[in-house]
Amino acid sequence: MRVSILTLTENGRKLGESLKTGLKDDPTILSVETLHRDIDFREVFSRSDMIIGIMAAGIMVRKIAPLLENKFSDPGVIVIDEMGRNVISLLSGHAGGANDFAVKIADILNANPVITTATDVNGLVGIDSFAARYFYVILDRHLVKHFNSSIVEGHTVELHSSRNLGPLIDGELSRTYRYMMDGDEIVRAQCNSEVMRLAPLKVSVGIGTRRGVESSRVTGAIVEALGLLKLPPRGSMHWQQVT
Repeated sequence: MRVSILTLTENGRKLGESLKTGLKDDPTILSVETLHRDIDFREVFSRSDMIIGIMAAGIMVRKIAPLLENKFSDPGVIVIDEMGRNVISLLSGHAGGANDFAVKIADILNANPVITTATDVNGLVGIDSFAARYFYVILDRHLVKHFNSSIVEGHTVELHSSRNLGPLIDGELSRTYRYMMDGDEIVRAQCNSEVMRLAPLKVSVGIGTRRGVESSRVTGAIVEALGLLKLPPRGSMHWQQVT
């Protein structure tokens, strides 16, 4: 994930640098850049996976409004007040991951996460949030609204696949999702008389080499990183040694 932190005031700049430090060890983040005042919002919007604006929500809305395309391709957008009290998921809360990331940032800043999507405020997980968390592409996007409204109404989602999804169905997911081992790697989600297909993305693991490092140490580090993402070490993984 490529994260951009945008600030307009001196207090905001200081908070942004503090937040950047808090995110530096997150294994899901490839890079974090901070930009202060002179900001090309169009350029940032095109190259970022997650945008964090330490500014008034209205400023961010006006800046990004002409840039919006659709909920499946737009980056997640979060705004924070310069005192670091409220972390607001503003755009792409599900598919873009802004809801989950807002909660993560709030934990770092000891702030209040502000989430407004119906599934989340009811302690539920939308089908597009599930797909984003666990690296699936939704093949039947037109069904997302049906699934999420059905989830809010209390319907169960059955996930049919040959991949073992059982370890993923815990905590808040267990309120809505059930796993059935059948079919193939394509997940067929069934809910309220509709079937949605989710295709797994391939996750690449690059491994550098250094003399004297035991293989068990390398393997352990990889398994630990995958565990943080709740990904199995086999199946959808592509391994590449870098020499």
